[in-house]
Amino acid sequence: PNLILMSDLLYGDAPSAELLSQTLNSICDFQTEVISCSERRFSGDKGAHFFEKMEKLGFKASTLDFPTSVSFEESLNDIQFLRIKRVS
Repeated sequence: PNLILMSDLLYGDAPSAELLSQTLNSICDFQTEVISCSERRFSGDKGAHFFEKMEKLGFKASTLDFPTSVSFEESLNDIQFLRIKRVS
């Protein structure tokens, strides 16, 4: 696929992160762009296992800016908006 949209899939537990990273690794190629939007979790490892696993698999995550037309007011700091791409 060229584009994968993920909403609220990043959690703080290693088993979920492992399954998600394996799934993305199996379906993503160098043209695939993954856009992820999730609430920042304050329990568990805060998604660290997922990002470490994805990096080992050759992916890079970068933060995206929210469009100026989107207003989240006070909750903006609680939302994580990312682009994830295979780089190696």
